[in-house]
Amino acid sequence: MTPPDLVIAKPPADISVRSSSGMEGRVVTDGVDITHGAILYLESISVSFDGFKALNDLTLMIDAGELRCVIGPNGAGKTTMMDVI
Repeated sequence: MTPPDLVIAKPPADISVRSSSGMEGRVVTDGVDITHGAILYLESISVSFDGFKALNDLTLMIDAGELRCVIGPNGAGKTTMMDVI
């Protein structure tokens, strides 16, 4: 039995961040070391529970200023991924 597809969506680069009050957002990187190019990097992560693979060879990289949304049906591995992080 394989888990449903886990989708990690990356918004287009031309999206601007604006709140309901009209304030524009900005990325603050003070105190975060981004010289290596990513603020979060996972490579080849696999997690199984009694033979059921919740995560199978997951690779994820998030750069400074990126926004990612993780969507998927129940059992896709969203919570397991967050627990690993």
